[in-house]
Amino acid sequence: MGAADFLSEYKGFKEFDKDDLAALGQSCAEDSFSKDDLVFQEEAPGDRMHIIKSGTVKIVKKVKDKENTIAVLNPGEFFGEMALLDGMPRSAGAKAGEAVTVITISRANYAALRDKAPKTALKLMDILVNVLSNRLRQTNKNLEAMAFLIEEPPKRQAAFLGSAAPDLRSGVFCWRSVGRPEAVGKVQRAGN
Repeated sequence: MGAADFLSEYKGFKEFDKDDLAALGQSCAEDSFSKDDLVFQEEAPGDRMHIIKSGTVKIVKKVKDKENTIAVLNPGEFFGEMALLDGMPRSAGAKAGEAVTVITISRANYAALRDKAPKTALKLMDILVNVLSNRLRQTNKNLEAMAFLIEEPPKRQAAFLGSAAPDLRSGVFCWRSVGRPEAVGKVQRAGN
């Protein structure tokens, strides 16, 4: 299944007609990684985004020389999308959680898509803005929870957090599938 066929199955791309999907498909490449392979390292140059075709990807962040999983992404979800917008170094790393195949769009190919098919590029940008907006909202919720943990006495923290307290107090937590609005608010323990 080519990139265009795969993307046409996901609701974010439902507004893409055949011409949009064909133009986008020509801008994509496909890469595969084995379990635990590094897709990109934190602080590496950001020059492409990825859409998971099969498998899972862990988004990882080093804190005090310890690697922490901050998100686990599934087929149809994006990662590395900020590279299309700003080209800045990666704010986190990405590692294959299992064998994974990704569809990749480089910054250069996105620029060419803007020139050749500006309406398609704008539709893709709308999707990216939606994903980033949802992730920012979720980050705000995470920060609120962290502030509560820092400011409130431990007994109130445990009462507030219930069974999630041990995971959250240890500082290892993430919001599962942050790229999908329907998944916002589900807490998953982030194991390495």
